[in-house]
Amino acid sequence: MDDGSTDGTFAFCQNYEKTHPTIRAITLGKNSGKGAALKRGIGDAKKDWVLLYDADGATPIKELEKFLPFLNESKTILIGSRDVPGAKRVINQNILRQKLGLLFVYFRKWIVGLSHIQDTQCGFKLLPTSIAKSLFDHLQTQGFLFDVEILGRAQLMEINIREIGVQWFDVPKSKVSVFRELPKIPLTLFKIRKTLRKDILSSHTLEGTANWKDPSPSRNAAYHHN
Repeated sequence: MDDGSTDGTFAFCQNYEKTHPTIRAITLGKNSGKGAALKRGIGDAKKDWVLLYDADGATPIKELEKFLPFLNESKTILIGSRDVPGAKRVINQNILRQKLGLLFVYFRKWIVGLSHIQDTQCGFKLLPTSIAKSLFDHLQTQGFLFDVEILGRAQLMEINIREIGVQWFDVPKSKVSVFRELPKIPLTLFKIRKTLRKDILSSHTLEGTANWKDPSPSRNAAYHHN
């Protein structure tokens, strides 16, 4: 799934598609944000599972093997994490990015919740396609913080979340511009909170929830980490 990139990524994928008939390359045409691109791609998904995997390869694809033992768990999404036992940061981020990452976690837990999840932003997630479609169909967050909204929706819909430690490399020049995006983060998080609250009150997209609360494990949903 290409978010209107201008670096030749989509052309490369199109060429690869010609010799690999099981691969389909899709582009938004213009840059609209990671969340928007994934919403479009998942809408076209046909197989049983959807793997969210960043093109920079920061998490090696071999880490998918760690997810396989949990494929039979009912109503569960599997998310890669850099901050639980079993995780390994092979090349650490610089000190500034580390500090800003901690600041983001503070804002995320304070504004939206999900305090039980250590790492919402790792770009390596595996979801049953039926669940992925139900979550992304209502996605409002077009940018890189879409993960927070998706995981908030999952928890409120009593979908289990399993956090699995993965190996992760800090790939140079492939990350979001910190200084450009930092001022927008609190506002985006408040918008996500408002979106989730609106869905709860409307009772159309989220079932069995009457009042706003921190999207933390409910009576019928479970959170695990490995």
